Formats: sequence, C-alpha cells, structure tokens
Amino acid sequence: MRAIARETLADTVIWPDKSINAWIADGIRDYSNYFKRQTTSTIVCTANVREYSLASLPITDLLRVEFPKYLEPPRYLMFKPETSNIIDLPVYDVRGDPPITLVIGELPVTGDEIEITYSADHLIPENDDATLTVPDIHLEIIRLFVIWQAIKRVEIAETADPDRLSMILGQLGINAVRAERVYRYKLEEYRKKMAASGRAGPWVMDSHDRIY
Repeated sequence: MRAIARETLADTVIWPDKSINAWIADGIRDYSNYFKRQTTSTIVCTANVREYSLASLPITDLLRVEFPKYLEPPRYLMFKPETSNIIDLPVYDVRGDPPITLVIGELPVTGDEIEITYSADHLIPENDDATLTVPDIHLEIIRLFVIWQAIKRVEIAETADPDRLSMILGQLGINAVRAERVYRYKLEEYRKKMAASGRAGPWVMDSHDRIY
C-alpha cells in the first residue's frame, strides 16, 4: 500500500515512510466507517448452556447464526428478542451494543458448535508483512486518503512559515479541498456500487407464495 502511495508521493524527505504508514492506518479507520469486513467464528458449545460471550471478538454487528454447525443444508437461526420467550425455539438474541453476549433458544448438547458471521472494522497493519483486509479493488480509496493527508501536511507546514505569500497558501488550501473532494467522491462511488450488488441474507418462505 505504501508503494502504491509512493507512485504519487515520491519524495521521502517531505513524506517519510512513518508519515505515510500513519496515513494508511487513518485511511483504513475511516474506510471502516463505511465498509466493514465480514468474517466468521466458531463457538464450541457447553451442554445445556444457552449463553455465550462475544466480548473477545471485534464485532460491530452480528449478521448470521448457524446452529448446529455442519448441517447440510446449513441451518440458520432467526432473530427474536429473548424478552418474548425464546426457550426451545430455533432463534437467537444478543445483549449489548455492540453485541457482547449471544443467547440461543435451544439447549445444545456436548459436541455442538455455533458458527457466527459478523462484521468488524478492518485490521490496522502492524508491520510491512501484515496483510491488508481492505479488498484490492478498494485500495484506490486508501490511496486518495493518503494523498489528501499529504497535501494537508504541506499546507500546514507552509502556514507555519510567516514569509510565505498568501497566494501560495491559498492555492495549497484549494488543493487540499480538491483532494478531499476526490476522496469523498470515490468513497461514495464505491458505496453505491456495493449497495447495488449487496448480498441478500437467508429468509424463511411462508406457506402462501413460492416466488419472491
């Protein structure tokens, strides 16, 4: 990702690796506000226990609960508030926001497993060998964020010099605004694409209509 940014920000004195790395991390954090990563985790059940902690997982939203795992076809539980009595029903509820406890209606037996699918923020790379969780097709968004931050850095540095002409500072300000505008435009463009091609979740047909 840094190499991609270096195609535009080639000067390592003005824009050292440390700065670009920090902007990449900030870009991923901002990206996560709009695009979450989807991942799964398996919970090993305890016999006759219906409540399981999710506190150790970086969950922002619980998307799907499969129980028991490994059935063919998969069996997904429906969401239902536990206040409406979910005992012995093929349903689930969560406590906390974001979810910190999963509650299932049916009592599991020894050996049962639950697979949950959930959304989470994208991982921040800790070193150069880390694998980005941002899809390759969206790396352009991160690149544009980095360029925007780089132009802002130059603008701030020039503003600190009292001998600089106001015309130069004004142009840098315009460039920073343009860079942000390009970033926001690209972000919105990909959001619309994702919305148009979103995946539908599982549902249960009623007894009246076979076509949806």
